[in-house]
Amino acid sequence: MIYQWKWLRPRAGSDTGAVMIFQMSMYYLSFAPLGILVFLTDIFSICDNDKYLVTEYISIVLILFFMVIAVRRMRNKLNSKNSDNVKCICLEEVQEEKFLVAEFLMSFIFPMFAFDFTNHQGAVLFLVFFIIFGWLCIKHNYFCVNVVLEVMGYKIYNCKYKNEDNELVEKKILSKKYLKKNVGEKIRVRYLNNEYVLDCTEVLKEELN
Repeated sequence: MIYQWKWLRPRAGSDTGAVMIFQMSMYYLSFAPLGILVFLTDIFSICDNDKYLVTEYISIVLILFFMVIAVRRMRNKLNSKNSDNVKCICLEEVQEEKFLVAEFLMSFIFPMFAFDFTNHQGAVLFLVFFIIFGWLCIKHNYFCVNVVLEVMGYKIYNCKYKNEDNELVEKKILSKKYLKKNVGEKIRVRYLNNEYVLDCTEVLKEELN
């Protein structure tokens, strides 16, 4: 039996809610490497101790629960076959951003290893930081790049292209294709925010033919 999890799906017309859920999912997944290490740390703590393990058990359950939800919401958004707000652009210049995810990890994620997640104080302090930082990212519509995108085969390109009004625009494009081979060609994209657009040419190929 496949559960549809209807409570996770925004109601028709609630574009703002859908965007916010996607942003929250991307933000959570940007901490995936930290989540994996915390998960392993909790497992080791459980194996080495037999008392006061409430924090570890709660941490493991929450990490897995929200990871499943976040991955599901991200995949639904990136693989959406909805052709609304899809634009046709012509690529002029393409440059792959090879170190963008690594720079994000070094700047924001690795410093979080200083928190001790095996005690209540460390967990609470991290949670406060996580909520405040997340609120800022969502408030300013910040697209959080993450390792999960790399695992799924997506690459980030810094591109210059001509839009439907023949204006030259520069944005970052998220795509599974090697876009350098598509310079001078037209692709279909969907805007994720003011800085990033998603290449949805392959996903919408059947619907738009």
